[in-house]
Amino acid sequence: MPWRCAFVVPTEPGSVRLARQTAAARLTESGVPAGSVLADAALLVLSELVTNAVRHTADVSSSTRVAMTAEADRLSIAVGDRDRRTVDPAGAPATGGLGTVRELAAAFGGGVRVEPAMRGRGKTVVVWFLLADA
Repeated sequence: MPWRCAFVVPTEPGSVRLARQTAAARLTESGVPAGSVLADAALLVLSELVTNAVRHTADVSSSTRVAMTAEADRLSIAVGDRDRRTVDPAGAPATGGLGTVRELAAAFGGGVRVEPAMRGRGKTVVVWFLLADA
């Protein structure tokens, strides 16, 4: 059965922990077991993306949007901000930040893409994991 949740956190340092705690509870509700390899990877990805939003967009984006979706074959995590500067996940260094996100997604047969935000105000980084590989 498809499942979706969304929440908003302020773009400030304490929000990384808040987003991770909120996401952990919601993942458990979706049927992803707490402490599983998939849950740990998803929470690390979420932490990296919210950290990037805090570090790089706080001056132009007062809030960060998080959405998670679980479907029969995939888990997706999307983190959006109002910063119009785009990022290139494919060109990110292998260590840290988006490189870590890219590697974790790939380990589950997934990937990373960047989409323009609705109404052209900012961007959303979307990461997906294939559940068949979980």
